[in-house]
Amino acid sequence: MKGIPIKECGECPHKVATNFYSTDGWDSMEDWECKLLPGDTDGNEHKKIQGAVEWHDKVCQPDWCPLSEIKEQN
Repeated sequence: MKGIPIKECGECPHKVATNFYSTDGWDSMEDWECKLLPGDTDGNEHKKIQGAVEWHDKVCQPDWCPLSEIKEQN
C-alpha cells in the first residue's frame, strides 16, 4: 500500500469518527477508529485510535498503524 503524506490521523482518509457525545451541549467529542483494522473487545467496529477527541486535538499516527510508510513529518 502506497504511503499517504499526512501528519496526523485527523487527515487520514481511513479514520472514522464514531460515538459522538457532549456533556454540556457546547463541546462535542468523538472516538476515532481506523477502517483498516477490525474492532477490539470494546465492541468497536474498527480498531480505536483514540477516544474523546475534541475538535482542536491533534492525534499522531499510532505505532500500530497499518500504513507503515507514513512517517510523521517535522
